[in-house]
Amino acid sequence: MRQLIIARKDLHMSAGKLAAQVSHASMAWLSHVIRRSPKADEGDKYAYTVEIDKDVVEQWLNGIFTKTVCEAKSKSQLMRSAGFWLDLSKFCLMCCLI
Repeated sequence: MRQLIIARKDLHMSAGKLAAQVSHASMAWLSHVIRRSPKADEGDKYAYTVEIDKDVVEQWLNGIFTKTVCEAKSKSQLMRSAGFWLDLSKFCLMCCLI
């Protein structure tokens, strides 16, 4: 399983800011799954019913979840990269654009 994260180089983020943004992007796929899942209000907590492919969960939890971070020189290159990702989507869990 592979996650592709593409960050814009022209934003001139410091190394720390870029690391934080990549970290947020890495977890965005899980946030997306949770947000679109039904939730039940159980007083002081929410209970979500989340459906994720068994292979994805097992690979993610067992550490076989490769993350690849690439750079795009500009917003237009980033958007072209998103189109390229569609061709690779059978190999990637998710593509995150920064």
